[in-house]
Amino acid sequence: LVVELDGAVHRANADEDRRREAALIARGLIVVRFYNSDVLDTPGRVLTLLGDIVAPLLARAVAIRCAR
Repeated sequence: LVVELDGAVHRANADEDRRREAALIARGLIVVRFYNSDVLDTPGRVLTLLGDIVAPLLARAVAIRCAR
C-alpha cells in the first residue's frame, strides 16, 4: 500500500505523478492519494479511510497464510 499526499507542488508535476503511480500499480501495489489539507484538517477521516482499505488486505493475507 502506497499512501501519497498531494499538495500544490503535485499539481505542477501531475504527469510525473501519473507515471510513478502507473509504475507502482504495475508492481501490484495499491496507491491511495490524499490532499495535504485533508490530512491536516480531517486526520480522523483519513485514518478511517485507510483502515477501510487496509482491513480487507489484512484479512486476505491472514486467510492465505492460514490456508498454507
